Amino acid sequence: MAALLTGAVALTLCMFPGPKDPAARRAEQLLSEIRPPGKLDDFLAWLGLVRRRPHTTSFMGDYAESPEIVKNLARLGPPAIPVLTRALTDDDEDDRVRMHTASALGEMGPQAAEATPSLIQALKQHNEMVAKWAALALGKIGPGAKDAVPALIDAMKGGDWDMRCCAAEALGQIGPGAKAAVPALEEALKDEHARFYAAEALAKLGLPDKALPVLIALLEHESPSFRKAAAKTLGEIGPPAKAAVPALREALKDKTHYVRKAAAAALKKIQAAPATRKAKR
Repeated sequence: MAALLTGAVALTLCMFPGPKDPAARRAEQLLSEIRPPGKLDDFLAWLGLVRRRPHTTSFMGDYAESPEIVKNLARLGPPAIPVLTRALTDDDEDDRVRMHTASALGEMGPQAAEATPSLIQALKQHNEMVAKWAALALGKIGPGAKDAVPALIDAMKGGDWDMRCCAAEALGQIGPGAKAAVPALEEALKDEHARFYAAEALAKLGLPDKALPVLIALLEHESPSFRKAAAKTLGEIGPPAKAAVPALREALKDKTHYVRKAAAAALKKIQAAPATRKAKR
């Protein structure tokens, strides 16, 4: 009965997502009073988000279907965090379930800050995919995940190239609370795989001068996605990135249209801001 009530309450939350809706407020209260089942796949089955297959308790469908599942999980919001964190740290839980659990917590953003300790624990575990999704989730939580900085630094130093990228990106999203990571990020600028994410993180930490040489060099990267990302990040830096103007002008001739578009937008942000401030005086 408790399980059915839990599912009904959570579905009520999905039907009335507005925080001021009386039904949603009452549903949150009830959900907080009910002890959710220990297994996330059981919980999701009760919600109707997952359908059991014969002889398995895994998520329905292929990996490509997971975004919709994650979206529904994240939509439950803070009342679902206790059951999600239990599933994330349960060694007996299926790794794929734990991976999607970390993703769901990340989709909640800053409101999932209370899950930071569980995500740190997942970051330190041996399953690389779970650890990577935990790192991405910590980044999406942002400044509220600052306690994860030491673990993310360790992950950036000791993980594979994908883990290093995820950890560096997360450190940048955490912001000023990640200042302790600056030496590790500077070292990561030498890493051909993680250097963009390290440069982006340093820029977000208020150290654009350390990021500029790498970002300018990446405007000539063989991958158009990296060229676009470098241009976009230079634009986000704004006027302090004026040293990148010649390279960005050259990028206006790039053979890929979205790189040209990103370069034009970056030039506008870098060059227009001082004139705008002058006009206001």
